Amino acid sequence: AEGLAEDEKQQLFRMWCFYYALTTGNLCTSMSTSRFERDIPPIEELPQTADEVPVCDTFQQILNEGFELYLGRAESIHLDCAHIRQKLTEINSKDNLKRMVVESIEVFLPSAVFEGGNGFVDLPGLADMDAACEQQTYEGVQQAAAVFVVLPKALAADKLSAELLCRAGVVKRVLEQPGSQGSRDVGFLINPEVSKDHDKMKAFSEDEQANALLAVNDTRQTWRQLLINENSKLRDEGLGKTDEEVEEIVRKTEIRNIYPMLHASFISNTEYAQEHAEQTERVLRLSNMYWLTGVLAARNREMLVRQLQVFVDTTFPQLLEKVLASQKHEAVSEDTNATAERFLRAAKVGRYERFGIHLEPLVKDTIDLMGACRAKLHQQIQDFFDDGEQVATFLDKAVERQPRILNPLLERMKRRFAAMWAVSPSNKGNLYNYRLKPAVFGGDDNPIDFQPLVDRLLATMKEATERVMELLVGAVEKLLPKERDDRDHDVINGLKESFFSEQSLLIEKFSTNFFAARQNVANLKVVDRVGTHLRKLAMEACDKAVTSCILSKSDGLSTVSDVKHLILTSVVQVREEWKRMAAAAIFSLVEKQLGTLTVDLTQAGRGRIFLLRQALVGYLKLVVQHYQMHGQPQLQVQLKEFHAQLRRQHEQLGNLCHDLQEMQDPTQLGMEATRTAERSHQTARYV
Repeated sequence: AEGLAEDEKQQLFRMWCFYYALTTGNLCTSMSTSRFERDIPPIEELPQTADEVPVCDTFQQILNEGFELYLGRAESIHLDCAHIRQKLTEINSKDNLKRMVVESIEVFLPSAVFEGGNGFVDLPGLADMDAACEQQTYEGVQQAAAVFVVLPKALAADKLSAELLCRAGVVKRVLEQPGSQGSRDVGFLINPEVSKDHDKMKAFSEDEQANALLAVNDTRQTWRQLLINENSKLRDEGLGKTDEEVEEIVRKTEIRNIYPMLHASFISNTEYAQEHAEQTERVLRLSNMYWLTGVLAARNREMLVRQLQVFVDTTFPQLLEKVLASQKHEAVSEDTNATAERFLRAAKVGRYERFGIHLEPLVKDTIDLMGACRAKLHQQIQDFFDDGEQVATFLDKAVERQPRILNPLLERMKRRFAAMWAVSPSNKGNLYNYRLKPAVFGGDDNPIDFQPLVDRLLATMKEATERVMELLVGAVEKLLPKERDDRDHDVINGLKESFFSEQSLLIEKFSTNFFAARQNVANLKVVDRVGTHLRKLAMEACDKAVTSCILSKSDGLSTVSDVKHLILTSVVQVREEWKRMAAAAIFSLVEKQLGTLTVDLTQAGRGRIFLLRQALVGYLKLVVQHYQMHGQPQLQVQLKEFHAQLRRQHEQLGNLCHDLQEMQDPTQLGMEATRTAERSHQTARYV
């Protein structure tokens, strides 16, 4: 442990405590490290792998049990909850070895909060003797859809919670969301009832409400500071938000005082609540428990609404188009259908050589198409940097702000040491919190909106998709008999729309999955966030341009005047070099993704999907299915009725989504969810 920082020593100590308990069956109940520093064996005596760690008999017996199940008597929810609390207290005792091997505890309770499919995860927390508990806390926070921080007082008084939000990446996750959507990922619930000095009889007095408001304001101020600090780090990577966007997140983050015990006491004591209706109404309103239930119900509802919206916008229209297409066109001739069936039988057993004479030209034409697409994408990127309004605005702001940001940096260079320090490559252009990059590029709050470029690139890829579809139709026609009437030609072309709607994988490769294919960058998984990643690449190019044009030329400078002259005469060159480097970095990404797409389209083999061949087979299947459907008149009648029914259901589903989206007030949602839960429990009780 010698030479370790104090926090590293504490972490190592926790790990040793777990090892000590695992091998001896004895627990370390003190956080003092003196015994650890005295008794830890030499490293050569410690096991080198996990398999070599000896497990004591006591631990082995606990592990062999597998799980324990506790059932309440279902006579009184209050007695069952007391039983649960007793069991949890026993398990969580610091003298109980079992707490070190428990992976999870699941508690099932009837509550309106959980009716919609929500679940609460109570995490172990920090500063625990067991290092695994601390790790579980970080993992749980990172995986949670939303984090509700329960505080006894304001956030400023709870340093562990603030530290957890930062170290677990929650603050960063909030800032990385588009706009102010990240404000929905975190909520702060201040529960004064857990404080020993809380007077429940004066919970809603004027003094208490004034203190509650003060706690909310203090928490919001601390939350603002956490966001500002993290946003400063993200700005260095080109991913930060503007000050206005951060302030919008702060404003929209829910921070409320809750009084669950007082709320429960009024709900449980129905006689008193009925006799004091006015007081009850005020308590239930100010306790914010209906609001909390509504927030959770709204989250679950919004997820369902999003899924329903996919059905309304995509699934139903595709199904309607497919059913309509089966009735809209005539079937191909019998000879054409027979030829298509022969090719499909060959494909079923892997004999794709029959396709060869027609598949090879299709592959060649597609590769040529991708080459032309590459040139167009390159030109679009170049035009964005040379003539785009977004880049021009960015550079204009940089020029406008340069004196205000650069002059203070130059004024700090009063001595040669400071001047050389500012342009030393090892310091990356930093001098006592004054930095070259913001001075050259207009500060950290001068972002570029890359979404217009992303939209243009994806529009080009959409055109390429349509061109590939045309090539596929041409290949299908070449596969089928040369001697056929015009009707076959019209039918094959008429099926193009139906075929296009079925090729979700092919469409995704050209659209939503184009930037994300074989990439590990989270921002590329969602099209709306691709612009954020391009902005990061552009900001990285800022650093590289400063290094290339200024820092790399600092050798040989001997005076303060030389350094200032180098900076002032290189500013314009830095910006021009940045344009070249940023365009090259973005095109490098696009070119790589285009190459990946071309391989997926045109090559077979291990790990390769040969989408063109799959699509060709899919088109032939559609031709055969269409022929078979037209041979059954009764089926056509059923399909027509089915299509009319689908249209009616599509309209009803659209109206339902609209009505659900109009429901916004969390308190009203919570009250309705509570009433619904109570009705379902009453019904179950009498059935």
